[in-house]
Amino acid sequence: MAAAPYSLVPLPESPTSIDDLTPLLVEPDDTNETSARPTDLDLHGLRFLLIQHLSSAWVDKTVEFASYVLLIEHFRTTLLPSSIYGFSTTCVAILFSRWAGSLVDHHRKLEVVRAAILVQKTATIASLTAFLFLFTAPDSNNVNRSSGKMKMQDSTHAISTWVIFYVIVFCRCVERLSTTTMTIAVERDWPTCISEGSERSLSLINTWLRRIDLTCQLLAPLFVSFLTSILSYKKVIKVLLFSSTIGLFFEMHWIKIVYSRFPALQREDEQRDDADEDLDPLDLHGSVASDSWISSSRSFFVDNWREWNEFVRLPVFLSSLSISFLYLTVLSFDGTMLGFLKTRSYTDAFLAEMRGLCVIMGLLGTLAASPLEARIGSIRAGNWSIWSEVICLVPVSISFYIMRPTETDRGPFWVGILLFGGMAASRVGLWTFDLIQTKQLQTALASHPKRNTLTSLQIMMQNTAEILKYVIIMVFSKPSEFRWAALASFISVLTGAISYAIYVRRERGHLVHCGCMKRE
Repeated sequence: MAAAPYSLVPLPESPTSIDDLTPLLVEPDDTNETSARPTDLDLHGLRFLLIQHLSSAWVDKTVEFASYVLLIEHFRTTLLPSSIYGFSTTCVAILFSRWAGSLVDHHRKLEVVRAAILVQKTATIASLTAFLFLFTAPDSNNVNRSSGKMKMQDSTHAISTWVIFYVIVFCRCVERLSTTTMTIAVERDWPTCISEGSERSLSLINTWLRRIDLTCQLLAPLFVSFLTSILSYKKVIKVLLFSSTIGLFFEMHWIKIVYSRFPALQREDEQRDDADEDLDPLDLHGSVASDSWISSSRSFFVDNWREWNEFVRLPVFLSSLSISFLYLTVLSFDGTMLGFLKTRSYTDAFLAEMRGLCVIMGLLGTLAASPLEARIGSIRAGNWSIWSEVICLVPVSISFYIMRPTETDRGPFWVGILLFGGMAASRVGLWTFDLIQTKQLQTALASHPKRNTLTSLQIMMQNTAEILKYVIIMVFSKPSEFRWAALASFISVLTGAISYAIYVRRERGHLVHCGCMKRE
């Protein structure tokens, strides 16, 4: 096969900005480096992709954080509603992740994403409208219970409150499912297709998408907290309603521009359409007899079994399993950890600063991922990053056993250094590994006809680990027992690192590379 007239020279480091993505072309005889397929990445289209993702992530993170704040504010005497809310949305993600991936695999890309945006924003607007009704209703605590009529009104108010609450939960479950579909399509499938085999382009797109996620994760809670400090809760809900409505129209427009700017997306849709036309109609729709619900159910479980069996046999499965274990942890600044730290008399301002520090360290991890991968290779870079997270979480786990279990005293000052310093340092390894593992999965499934369905299986494993985290929290629900939840979390992260070490051993034939810092 004749060589191409030009080839890309792989650079020692991946680009850190969009404008750096300018291929260097040389004659093939001038380099001994492995040829890479040249890719003309449309920077204008890429910017619109990032803007669309920024809008989607911002609305999602602000409404998600605000939902917990609003539930806790309205149901002040119990954490049951917020627990039901979190458990329900995560269960929906587990049950329907595969279905979301199948949608992306079997339908045209633009149609799926625009439908997901429409459903996502409609469900968000509906849930915020329900919140508005919830905070508009009279407070039952102010009802005069000496009157029988007032007691009846109080009972009616309680029933309507819980009805509205379950409407909110349903809407947020629909929103979570559409967000999962968006994640599989826009954050997994589209970058793989747009990069057209260029690992450098794929790294660039993945890195910027992750930076946007982290930035929204940092700023969204601060933005919601700022709004609640200067506005009433009803006005905060109206502000979020306005931003969600505006986001719907802009995102529908931006994603259409992205699709039109990247011909690779359209070509893949055309190839799928051609493949569908070549199939026998019975293969697409099934026989009349198979339309019964019994046959459909049997086919559903058989397909699930086949896909899981195929996924488990892939070499990259151990890499997917390792990152899934990282989701079974309380050793991060989520609501559970924040609740525990508040029992130790840490102020909200201090916790906000520490949370911001962790997000900044995570952003540093996204900066380190590409140079590290370019320097020592993807597999070894993943190994270094996940084990660095394990090492950084050792002092964090120890700090919980130095604190007095039955008192609110936070212990000596150096305990805080172990706790917060270790958590912040671990974010570098966590987000470096997240980026590297995402690219490993995308590369491994790039040519697979069901790549999005198999990608959804990894998301399903991650959500299952998150559910198990909630179970552990329910078992060790007292602040004095939180140390055991922390220990279980550390064991889970360690198990993930061991799983990845097995993956490294199978792929490379060894764990320790003697020629350190040499390109693979």
